[in-house]
Amino acid sequence: MMTVLKESRDRDDSDLSPTRVSSESLIDNLRATKQFSSEQLQLIHNELIAWSGFDPELNRQDLVVATEKVIGRYRIEALLGEGGAGHVYRARPIAGGDSVALKSIKNLRLNERFKREMQLAQHLAHPNVVIAYEVGEHEDVPYIVMEELTGPDLHQHVVRAGPISWEESIHIMLDAARGLEHAHERGLIHRDVKPGNLMFHYDRVKVADLGLAALSETQEHDSKNQFNTDGELCLGTPEFMAPEQAKSLKAATAASDIYALGATWFFLLTGRPRVRGGTLGEKLACLLYQKGLEELPSECAPDEVRRIWSKMIAHKVDDRYATMSEVTKELENVCPTVFTQAKQDVHVLVVEDDQDDMLLTVELLKRGNSSVTVNTANTLRVAIQQAMCLDSLDVVLLDLRLPDSSGVETVKRMREAVSKAAIIVLTGQDDLQLGQACIEAGADEFACKNDLNAHLLERTIFITMSRCSHSS
Repeated sequence: MMTVLKESRDRDDSDLSPTRVSSESLIDNLRATKQFSSEQLQLIHNELIAWSGFDPELNRQDLVVATEKVIGRYRIEALLGEGGAGHVYRARPIAGGDSVALKSIKNLRLNERFKREMQLAQHLAHPNVVIAYEVGEHEDVPYIVMEELTGPDLHQHVVRAGPISWEESIHIMLDAARGLEHAHERGLIHRDVKPGNLMFHYDRVKVADLGLAALSETQEHDSKNQFNTDGELCLGTPEFMAPEQAKSLKAATAASDIYALGATWFFLLTGRPRVRGGTLGEKLACLLYQKGLEELPSECAPDEVRRIWSKMIAHKVDDRYATMSEVTKELENVCPTVFTQAKQDVHVLVVEDDQDDMLLTVELLKRGNSSVTVNTANTLRVAIQQAMCLDSLDVVLLDLRLPDSSGVETVKRMREAVSKAAIIVLTGQDDLQLGQACIEAGADEFACKNDLNAHLLERTIFITMSRCSHSS
């Protein structure tokens, strides 16, 4: 959750060092550019205070510090990172279990924005988006529990290893585009797409950090919890944000995320941002007026790749791709024999003998998430055969009452057949003892079918799959 100011601090820009500059001098520099009205300067000043804590009059305190041992039902083990508004810790359930990433607010001024992130994080469930397990509050301090990623983020990767080849970059861009496409389908605009918010997790890249995300106009109108962004003028990172977002955060759309992903691509291929300037004002001028914006060098990528990139970062919104799905299709067409959608899908096997329940479960899955591929079986024998034949199987949704098996024995036999896939028992019985027996027999999760809707089923699948992959 880094703002313009925080991002610049992280890159050794001495003019923005917190030990050498105040929020007032930054505002003076921006005023000197004559590019901002008094109202806009005041909004920027307010955001600098809220995000950076530079103002000496601001009584800023870290609400959750590294010495805090317990947050909610989690025990803190280590500090993983720190952004403009929150700490990210490695934590572990007190009752036992695998480690997670726990993000907690540290700045009182950002309480509402963090709560917005908590809500938005639960909208998403995709292989290329960081999975949020749960949200909560500890002593009135909100927190989000997420999967812990292997890392690093793409900014760290390029700084350490240098620019990425265009062939490798296609894989990365596809992962990021698919994750953002899912967010857009859910009515969410990220608004802070950049290398630092795209993270490696084993062989995938995941979109992280919804600190600046917002519902699209349609979704926000329909939401009971509308988010006021009137005061959010120029948050983001100028090296990667779209020109329209630099004018106003409220102006950001899905097309702004497309631009930001293109700007991120440039960084991956060259090892540097395309926006020039030593100060915030110079960077914004470069972005808004196209003064000195770099083009992608021909030696970095072939013509077809540079054509896609150019359309992504077109200055005018109407000249860009209309949707992120168009971007993914273009990227897939670069090397169609290599980059396939199948690798990214979550493969689910539904084992159910009741046709009505089978149809309902499949319909819920298809309606809920386009990244899910569904296979079905109506007996345990057929299910085991299917599992053996499938090239990839991530999750088994298993009914306990089948024509050729019933009860906990069904779980045992299924677990013997599939060692790596997550097994989620779906039954009409809301019985905690039965659920515990299934877990002991090899299931990873137990859920009552009567309590599920499309959203809950989707989250159950992705959270269980994430936890299982972390354990393995």
